Amino acid sequence: MPEQKEEFILETKTHTDKLWVEKSNQHRGIKIMSLRELELNSRGTFLQEFITHPLLIDGRKFDIGVYTILTSIKPLRVYIYEEEVILRFCSQEYYPFDPTNVKKYVVADFYTPTWQMPSLQTAYNHMKYSQKQSLNFYLQRHGHHPEKLWSQIRSAIQELFLMKELDLIKYGANYKSTRNFFELVRFDFVVDEDVKVYLMEVVFNTLSLVGVSKKIVSSEEKSFNEASEMLVNERDIQIYPAHCIENCTSCDIKTCKLCGHCLSTRLKFVLEEAFLEHVNRGNTRRVVPQPMGQQDMQLYQPLEDSRLMEANQLMAWWFRGKCLQDAGWCM
Repeated sequence: MPEQKEEFILETKTHTDKLWVEKSNQHRGIKIMSLRELELNSRGTFLQEFITHPLLIDGRKFDIGVYTILTSIKPLRVYIYEEEVILRFCSQEYYPFDPTNVKKYVVADFYTPTWQMPSLQTAYNHMKYSQKQSLNFYLQRHGHHPEKLWSQIRSAIQELFLMKELDLIKYGANYKSTRNFFELVRFDFVVDEDVKVYLMEVVFNTLSLVGVSKKIVSSEEKSFNEASEMLVNERDIQIYPAHCIENCTSCDIKTCKLCGHCLSTRLKFVLEEAFLEHVNRGNTRRVVPQPMGQQDMQLYQPLEDSRLMEANQLMAWWFRGKCLQDAGWCM
């Protein structure tokens, strides 16, 4: 605020009964207010919808931290760490609710960890399940479907990266390459009692802040070229053989741009990077380009998806081709 004041007023015309969280850009001075109480001209503040009926575990509100890895800006490639999440619980129980007591609804620096929550202790402390597995177990025991939660989280992460793609390209112009890139980003979500997910905060520059971020280098540099040739063969990145051989008499055809005889040096490096990332992804899961099952991928036509820039259309087209060759590339 107040830069997005008009957008906010337009949004709230159909949500006049909602409560809002007002806080400074440094996440200080948190207040819960009704629409008529908000000061929309106050500089250095931002507003978030207050979730009035959060999902509680042992009476406490919590958030879920999910780590993602941004490996390329143009084209966009993003992975989500699937094996584990961070669960952080408020230091006090939510009810009886008191809007003046932020310890009831704000996960502060001194939050309650998973291993101190009675309903999760058996799974996490004694059975040695991860925080994510412990949460899944809790949800199942209380009649919820965990995949309903995780699919919403994956969709939200995908949507936000695509929404902010132009900004990423703009700021990425300061680097020598926007393809060979590394940024660890944490997304914090809160869940309501109907297991509907809300994005609360995005923490970026996680590694840059502590000085261990990967050096940004150009893929055209000789060092990368020599290393990649040892790990990925040019034949490994080829897709759609029948189409490329029988129909691609011209490289101007969009569906032919990734065929071996049409590949530019730049696109060849892009595909080699994507191949190596997939092979070495470990316990991460791709969220951009969009993953889907082999049957759905048959019907997917990313080159016709107007939401995507051409670089992302081609990247998705390549993953589609790899998926149709081998189901292990679909997700």
